[in-house]
Amino acid sequence: MTVLSTKPAAALSPNALIALAWARQGFPVFPCRSGLEPGGKPKTPIGWWQDEATTDEATIHRWWSRWPDALVGLRPLGLVVIDCDRAKREGANDGVVAWTELGLRHGFDGVSAMSVDTPSGGEHHYFRQPSGLLLGNSTGALPRGIDVRGNTEGYVIAPGSVMPDGRAYRYRSGPDLHRGASVSELPELPSAAVGLIRSKATLSPVDANITRLPAPVRPPPPIPKSWADLDLTNVRIWTGGSVWDADNCQSTDERRGRALLTCCADELAAVQPGGRGQKAHAIGYRVGHWVGSGAIAYPEALQALVRACDHNGLSQTDGAARVQAAVARALTRGAQEPMPLPPLSSDLSPLPDGGSLLGQEVDPPEIDPDAPECAPRADTRWRTWGDAPAAPREMLVKGVLPRRGVAQLVAAQFTGKSALALRLVAHIASGEPFFGSKISATGGTLWFAFEAEDEMQPRLEALRCEGLIGSTAPVAWIADDLVALLSPEGEQHFRADVAEGRNRLARAFDVPLRLIVIDTAAASAGWTDENSNAEGQRYMRILSDIAKEFDCLVLCIDHLGKAGAERGTRGSSAKDGAADARLMLTTESGTLMLTLDKLRGGKKGPVGALRLRSVQLGLDEDGDPQEAVIAEPLSVSSKMRKPPGAGEQRILDAAEELKKGGTAVVRETLRAAYLAKGGKSESFRRDLRNAEGAGFLKLEDAEPDE
Repeated sequence: MTVLSTKPAAALSPNALIALAWARQGFPVFPCRSGLEPGGKPKTPIGWWQDEATTDEATIHRWWSRWPDALVGLRPLGLVVIDCDRAKREGANDGVVAWTELGLRHGFDGVSAMSVDTPSGGEHHYFRQPSGLLLGNSTGALPRGIDVRGNTEGYVIAPGSVMPDGRAYRYRSGPDLHRGASVSELPELPSAAVGLIRSKATLSPVDANITRLPAPVRPPPPIPKSWADLDLTNVRIWTGGSVWDADNCQSTDERRGRALLTCCADELAAVQPGGRGQKAHAIGYRVGHWVGSGAIAYPEALQALVRACDHNGLSQTDGAARVQAAVARALTRGAQEPMPLPPLSSDLSPLPDGGSLLGQEVDPPEIDPDAPECAPRADTRWRTWGDAPAAPREMLVKGVLPRRGVAQLVAAQFTGKSALALRLVAHIASGEPFFGSKISATGGTLWFAFEAEDEMQPRLEALRCEGLIGSTAPVAWIADDLVALLSPEGEQHFRADVAEGRNRLARAFDVPLRLIVIDTAAASAGWTDENSNAEGQRYMRILSDIAKEFDCLVLCIDHLGKAGAERGTRGSSAKDGAADARLMLTTESGTLMLTLDKLRGGKKGPVGALRLRSVQLGLDEDGDPQEAVIAEPLSVSSKMRKPPGAGEQRILDAAEELKKGGTAVVRETLRAAYLAKGGKSESFRRDLRNAEGAGFLKLEDAEPDE
C-alpha cells in the first residue's frame, strides 16, 4: 500500500487545521492521498475510511502528524454533493457545462448552494438531502461528467484542502459550512435534479444533447439603457460570487463602476464558441477605459472577466493562463485611453459616434490577431516522422537574425553598439543588405532608450545625411516614463508601450513592426542581483513573450562580461542560454569585428568588419561643429575568416587617406601612401594581395604582368 511521508510535523499543517474545523462542525473526516506522491492514486483514502472516519480531535492530530500533507476526506452526512468534472479531452463530456444546462432546461438554480472550485477546474455543489429521501452515489439519468456523493455511501475532498503543489479546493459562494453556517441554511437539492437521479430510464433527447454541449448556452443579458436599469444597491459581479452592497462600497461611483463591470462580465459569459476570443479582447478593452480613469479597480476587472471566460468555456478551450494574459493585455490597452463613467443624469446608450456605451467594440487594429478561440490544437502541436516538412525558419536578416524571437548585441563599453544597432534599423527600413546579407522582412522599429536618449536624434540625422534613411523613416523611440521590466508593473507597462508604438508606426507609415531595440539590458531590467539566473530567466521570458505577442524580433543591447567574448554577457548566464541569436562586437588588431556568436538552427561565424565614423551635421549656435557617430561596414567579404593583419591594415589606412584627400586609389598612389605610413617596399605587393584576397579592398587597375 502506498503511503504518504511519515515525517512528523512540528506544528499542525494547513490541512490538519481544515480537518479539525470540519470535525468541529460535526462532519467525520479522514486522510486522503493527493495523487502527487510516488505511486499514489489520486484522492484515495488512507485506510478503511468507512470505519475510521471520525470527529475525534486526538485521532485527527495523530493522523495529520503522521501525514501532514494528506487531503481531508469528508463524509457528507445529511448532504448530497453534486460533483461536476471538467472535460479532460476534446469532445468529452463536460460536467460543469451539463449541470448548468440542466438548471436552465429544467428551471432550477443549480449553483445557489455552497459551491466549491476544485483544483482540476471542476465544481462541487453542496445541497441538503431532499425531504423524506436519502440519496447515495447513484447518478441515475444525470449526464456523464456529473457524479453524486451522498450521505454514508460516498465522500468528497473537503473545501479548504490544499494539494502539495499549492492548488486547493476553494470555497466560492453560498452558505459556508466550514465557517459556521448550518446545514439548514443550504437549499434542498432541486426536485427536478432528484427526479433525474432517481430515474433509471435513459436520457431524454434534450438531456442527452447536454452531455455533448461544448459550452453553456446563456441567454445574452439585455444592455441597460440608463442607470435606472442597474441595481446600484446590490451589485454582484464575477469574482467568486461576492456581493457588494451599499455598506461595503465606498462611494456611488464605486457601485456604478461595479455595476457596469457586472454587465460586461454577463455579456462575455454569454458569448458562444467561435467569437469568444475576439469578444474577450473587445470587452477587456472597453472595461480598460474605465480602469484607466480609476472608476474600476484593475484586479476586480481582471478577475471578473477571467471568471466570465471560465463560464463561457474559453478558459477550458484555450487554457486559463493564456486567457488571463489576453484579458490583461486588453485591459492595459484600454487603460491607455481613460474614459470616465457617464454622469448619473445621462443615458447609457448614445455615444458621440452613435454607438452604445456598453455595446462599444474595439477597432479591428486593436484586437490581438493571435487572440484565443483557436481551433483544436491536437493535430497541429504534435508532428510525426513522415509528415510534410515544416516551413523553413523565417529570417529578418538572412543567415544572421531570425524573423522573431530574442537576440543580443553584445560589446564592451564605448565600442559603438548603439550606432551599429541604428545601422541595422536603417537597413530594415530600406531593405538594403546588411553586411551583404539580405533583409528578408522590411518594416518599422521601436527603440526603448533606457539610456543615451539624447543621441537618437543626431545619429538618425547622420544616417539621413549619408543617404541611409530619408527625411522620415519608420522608427520611433521612447525615453520618458519607462519602467524597469522586472518591477511589479514593468511587464504591463512595457507591453502597453509596445502596443502604442506599433499602432503609431502603422498609422504613420503603414508598415508592420519588425524590430524592438532595448538599450540596454542593464538599464532596462532593474536587477536586484544582476548575477541571479532566476532574474535573468524572467527578464528573457518577458522579452520572448513580447516577441511572440507582437510577432517581431526583440534586440537587447548588452555589455560583455569581465572575461570578454569567451564568457558572454555581463551578469546572469541565463540570458545567453535563452537568446535565439547573439551578435558579438569585438576589437581585433585595431578593427571592429561583428561576429554571429549564436543562431538557433544556423551557423556561427564572421559577419563583417566595420569602423565608427563621425559625420558633420553642421554648426551649433556658437559656430562649433556638430557631429554624430555612425557605424560603417568595411568592404569585407561575408566569407572572411580572420580580421586584417598589420600589413593589410596599413593598406586599408593608406586607401582611406587617399579617399579623404580626393586622390584616386590606384596601385601607384596606394604604394606611395603605404610607404609613407612606414610600409616596406618589398612587403607592399604581398600585403595588397592579402587585402584584396580577403575582400578588404578592390583596386580598379589590374596588377601588371610580370
